[in-house]
Amino acid sequence: MGLRQGYKDLEGYERRAALMRIAGASTNDIALLLETSGAEVSDIMARPHVSKFILHVSGIIADEAEEVVESAKAVNERIVEAASEALDTELEIMRELRTRKDNVRALLGAANTAQDILDRAGNRAPTRSITGVVHSVSPEAIERLGEVIKEMKPPAIDVTPERVEDAG
Repeated sequence: MGLRQGYKDLEGYERRAALMRIAGASTNDIALLLETSGAEVSDIMARPHVSKFILHVSGIIADEAEEVVESAKAVNERIVEAASEALDTELEIMRELRTRKDNVRALLGAANTAQDILDRAGNRAPTRSITGVVHSVSPEAIERLGEVIKEMKPPAIDVTPERVEDAG
């Protein structure tokens, strides 16, 4: 049975149920999505043409999945081989950036690289940085500022009533 012929042999609801089963859906999930009962879904799956279709498509997927798995294994092996060199490169860059004490961006880059290395090693680095700006004024400047304010301040006018003491 060719895939096209098997696909045509199925009714729409049978096709949907078969594809959901191939995708890993349970009988109850298929029943819910098709708005039918679990018993009806079991009956659909037991039909010979539906079972053949499921086996055929599953076989095609399994054959192609094996190639994909082999390809993924090859990529993982290359990543493992390159990991040591990548770590050495990151460490070298981090150490180089740390020597540039006058360059804040370089220091932040070194800190980010160190955090990334620790994260990948499973030792999460602290990621919260607190920055603040401190303004300071010398005591001499405050004293001079006080003198300037005194000079600018007009004399106060006393408007309190005079206190008259009893002479008597």
